[in-house]
Amino acid sequence: MAKCSFRRPPKKPLYLYFDATDDRVHGQQLGRHFNGCYNHYIFLPLFVFRGDSGFCRPLILNWCDRHGVDYIISLAGNKRLAKLTGKLVPG
Repeated sequence: MAKCSFRRPPKKPLYLYFDATDDRVHGQQLGRHFNGCYNHYIFLPLFVFRGDSGFCRPLILNWCDRHGVDYIISLAGNKRLAKLTGKLVPG
């Protein structure tokens, strides 16, 4: 179990939503297995969901970095972000 980086436990709980999803494989990739529920060969990666962009905080992201937890952050759209990213983000 990883040690917590907080000096004292946070007053508010941090909820993590763990979920796996099937990632269908084609061929003989290492790590594949047959899953009867999905009825095909898959990888079964585990994902952790942390709410929305409101949880995109240095404290959380730094903890993930220190403990080797990969993450994808989805930021809420806004005019400034749209201007910086050009046509990548709908305005």
